[in-house]
Amino acid sequence: MSASERIAVRSLSQALGLTVPSGQENDHLLTLVERLERAAEGAGGPHPAPAVPEVPRMSEFRSSTGNDLLAELAARAEELKPLITQWQAAKTEKEFRLRDWNLATRLVSLGAAGQREGLDAIRTARNLLAEPNPLPALLSAAAEDLRNQTNTAHAAWKQAWHAGEARLKADPAWEKMSPEKKHQLRVEHALRLQEMPDLSTPEKIAESLSARGLSQWRDMAFAVPARVDAALRDAALELEPKTQTVAVPRRVIRSEADLDAWLGEIRSTVAPLLADGPVWPSA
Repeated sequence: MSASERIAVRSLSQALGLTVPSGQENDHLLTLVERLERAAEGAGGPHPAPAVPEVPRMSEFRSSTGNDLLAELAARAEELKPLITQWQAAKTEKEFRLRDWNLATRLVSLGAAGQREGLDAIRTARNLLAEPNPLPALLSAAAEDLRNQTNTAHAAWKQAWHAGEARLKADPAWEKMSPEKKHQLRVEHALRLQEMPDLSTPEKIAESLSARGLSQWRDMAFAVPARVDAALRDAALELEPKTQTVAVPRRVIRSEADLDAWLGEIRSTVAPLLADGPVWPSA
């Protein structure tokens, strides 16, 4: 083999990060072919990445050995080197964008449903490496969507919590509880004030909503009245251990006659129990 061919192969190897000593080119040919293939594979991949590019003459490289393979590689070295540079740059950009892709996918799964269509379009068209980069705008929109939803959910919870606080403070039994006992009942019935989630960045939004999702915030708001009921019941029991819990029927009252019948039913349920101690009506 000519010296120029060996130089071409060593230059190609260097482009792939492979150091080949002079005179040992044949010993590294198979490794060189494998690295060529891996370099191309790094530039593509599964959706949403583009398809893996083909390596020119790879079938010939695979079917050749020894000096024949060295000659094939040398002949294609100048064609392959700029492709290697492109593949390496694509791999770096792909890895960078996949982080944003994974974060955007996570945000959509956490409730940013309005960006699902855009995410699906990138996946289907394999546009991960498209220019301009489609991910920053999508990521920003998903984050803002979740930020708004979380603010609304937290505001609803806080409103319910404040209403519950007003009920607690208006209850005579609760006001007679020691601060330590009040704290204990708050903890037992999940009535402690919750801090606003950190929504400062898309990453923080994903972290916050993974710890407590939108549905959990909504469920917490709906649950506050029942939790307050339970805390007040326990406060009454603390002061008067003989307090009896009685289920009070709920129904739609359409007339005074309905009201009288309902009150009469409650009276007939509660009155016989009063001789044994106080009564705590519950729904």
